[in-house]
Amino acid sequence: MWGTDLWDQYDGVCSHLDSRLDQVKKITNFVKDRIKIEQDYANQLKKLNKSYAKMKTDETKFPSTECFAKIVTHADELASYHEAFSNKLQAEVYDALKKLLTDQGKEKKVAMSDASKLQNSFNAALSSNDKVKKKYESAQQDADKAYMAYQKADADMTLSRAAVEKIRKTSDLKQSEAEDVKAVFQTSIEDTNKTQSDHYNTKMPVVFKHLQQIDETRTTEVTKHFVTYINLESEILPQWTESERKCKTQFESVRPEADSKQLVGDLCSGNPIPGDMFMDDLIMGSNGGDKRSKKGSHGGAHGPPPSVTSSISVDLFDNLPPNKRKKKLSVRLTDLKSSSKKEEAELRALEKMTSVYSANPSLGDPSVTQQKIAPLVTKCEAINEEAYKIECALAALENRDPPPTPSPVASAPSTLDGGESPSKPSELGEDKVKKSSSMTWSDDFQESPNHCTVLYDFVASTDGELSVKYGETLELLQDDGSGWISVKRGPDQGYIPLSYVQMQ
Repeated sequence: MWGTDLWDQYDGVCSHLDSRLDQVKKITNFVKDRIKIEQDYANQLKKLNKSYAKMKTDETKFPSTECFAKIVTHADELASYHEAFSNKLQAEVYDALKKLLTDQGKEKKVAMSDASKLQNSFNAALSSNDKVKKKYESAQQDADKAYMAYQKADADMTLSRAAVEKIRKTSDLKQSEAEDVKAVFQTSIEDTNKTQSDHYNTKMPVVFKHLQQIDETRTTEVTKHFVTYINLESEILPQWTESERKCKTQFESVRPEADSKQLVGDLCSGNPIPGDMFMDDLIMGSNGGDKRSKKGSHGGAHGPPPSVTSSISVDLFDNLPPNKRKKKLSVRLTDLKSSSKKEEAELRALEKMTSVYSANPSLGDPSVTQQKIAPLVTKCEAINEEAYKIECALAALENRDPPPTPSPVASAPSTLDGGESPSKPSELGEDKVKKSSSMTWSDDFQESPNHCTVLYDFVASTDGELSVKYGETLELLQDDGSGWISVKRGPDQGYIPLSYVQMQ
């Protein structure tokens, strides 16, 4: 797992192991301090018993005094419990943790020494290949210069044939030397590629596997000692609390491979292992052509995500490795979808309020709620736009087609210009609202009471509405299908949006 997923995170793995060994050291010190506390407590209880154990015979004849004597004796018994717990903790947990800390440090040192040797050997191979490459480049440049000198001399009519032949032989010699160095470089490239493949795919995975085993052994052993710690306390000390049972269950459920997978999720960059290197052919042949091959770049199977023109700036975490970037984008996308759902629910509630107010002006001014709708639509669209950009980035990371462009946030038509309200309260006219202050709600509605829980804060803007806060429980008096409900809270009563509550 670590050898393939974390091939380029050796330093991160070593840092992780150091921090986990520091944790073992901290746990060991905690157990040591607990042993000292238990031993000191046992000694103090023994001292307390010794101070009050001696009683006169006539003092013990009274039942109350006899009870006191038993309490004094109980202190000594309790001291023995704590002393036994301290000794067991020393022998079965503390000493084992100390040994684990020492063994883990030695194993980690051996593994890191092996990794250092492999890395030095690999670096030496790369350095040797670079030297051969430079030698080849130099020899090829000399051959090219000699060949150009020969061409120039061959075209010069003032030079004798013997002089031209001498320059030609020099050019041929340089070309021959360049060919020999090229063959050496070709061999060096093949050897280096083989060394690199063995280093990343065979040798270093063995080291990473050893480091993973060290870490998983630490997790297994520490968890086992946690359980022993709780078991000793429950077996020796007289009381067993619910919190201790939960701790024991939690410790027993820990699996070492879960920690290993977690580290992969934290450190895995998602970058591929380097492929083979290719040699650039630097020869300038007799035809004067440049034989250097060039490799074209190709995009992903689905291409880049579509550009989105916007005034908002979205952090797409471009500076992070692929896996970490994907995780950050996914978390942000979840938050945005939650915010979008909440804002759109508020928008629909405002639209219903506007419709109700338009049908019954006595309940409130529809222009007030209508003014709140436009900014809310803009906010919803900004949230959806940011979510779309993040979805496009995730699609590019996962090599799939980008999602379709989100539809604009729809707002219900305004009823301020004579439009028909989609819904309105049934049979609750203006005269009934005006006389609501002199009527009891039980007289007006004869339905059996239900209850609802407030999901969002709502502030009343007219006399007929009721301000409520999140979490309040209200008595439902009527729901006429208009999107507004009449509710009661103690002596207070009024209208609130239906979308702001959850029925019980």
